[in-house]
Parts: sequence; structure tokens; C-alpha cells
Amino acid sequence: MKKLFTIIFLLVSIHKIYSQSYSNVIPDSLINRIIVFHIDKTFKAYDDQKLWKKRIYYKPVNWSEALISIFSPEKTDFIFQKEAMIKNDQRSNVKKKKITELFSKSDFNYMEKQFNSEKNTEWNFKIKKGRLKNNPNRKFYSFSIPLFSKDHKKAIFYSEFGGCSHCGGARLIVYLRNGKDWKLYKSIPLWDS
Repeated sequence: MKKLFTIIFLLVSIHKIYSQSYSNVIPDSLINRIIVFHIDKTFKAYDDQKLWKKRIYYKPVNWSEALISIFSPEKTDFIFQKEAMIKNDQRSNVKKKKITELFSKSDFNYMEKQFNSEKNTEWNFKIKKGRLKNNPNRKFYSFSIPLFSKDHKKAIFYSEFGGCSHCGGARLIVYLRNGKDWKLYKSIPLWDS
């Protein structure tokens, strides 16, 4: 009986270690690394004044519900979101490469696979310059799970800021990998209020 419990314990432990929380396609460690990097390295516009930490909503924004276009229906598919991303990108960052130049057709196919395998979950990381909050009542940030290129050297994610009842905004954030670190390539404005 003791051996049976030991085997069950080991199987459950191994399953927890190797199972993916956010996606069946991308390792959690890669997703966490870029989100934590972004939180730690970006300007703290609306931080918790007591602790100087960003308030982060505890759950990722689901890509199918991300408000990339103000004309978005409640839930969208990858094709709709991709077209909305491309359209918003055409209006900004004239000197930077467009996402259609950064990401190839096979990258977009790979991103669609990630989009469709996204899990409804909670963030599972520790951050020095932020706090995960399940009920933020004032200024807070929300992020989607990043979508990666096939070679995992480029990533794009949705970022939203909620202020008080009449202010907020959203951006698409594009990062490029430089060795082990990530470098912010551009931020594509989506909407502001």
C-alpha cells in the first residue's frame, strides 16, 4: 500500500511539473519570462503608491475577448483578431517594420495554433515590481498570453490598462528576443479613453 501511495504521489508531482498552465503549444516558462520582463522593465505610470508596484489582474486576458478593435464582437476568432492587429499596425510606428513584415505566414499559422490552445487560467509567476490582484478596484494592468513566432524569437501580446471609470487604454506589445533577453520593439496603440 505504501508503494502505491508513493507511485501515485510521484505521478501527480510529475504531472504538475510538466503540465502546461497557459497553452498546450508554448512552455509556461517562456510565457512567464516575457510577461515578467515586461512588467519589470516598463514605465510605472499608475503604480501602487504605497509599495510602488504595478497591480496586475490575476488572470490573462483571453485573446478571443481582447478588444483589439472597438467594433469587435464579444468573442472573436484568430482571423478577425489578426486582421484587426494588421489594420491598427498600419496607422502607427511608421519607421518600424509592420507585423506582417516581422511575422511570416507560417508564424501566423503557428500563432493561430496558440490562440486556439489557450487555456482559461490564472497567472502563475512571482514578480518584484508588481502584485497579482483578483479584484483590483482602481488602476491596474491586464495582459494576454503572448503569441510567439515559430522560432520563439518574436512575440506579441495584448496589454490593457484600466484606470478609473472613464480612463483606460489598450496596446499590442511586440517584443524581439536578443539572446536570453527580450527587447521591446514597438507598442501599437489600439484605443484610449
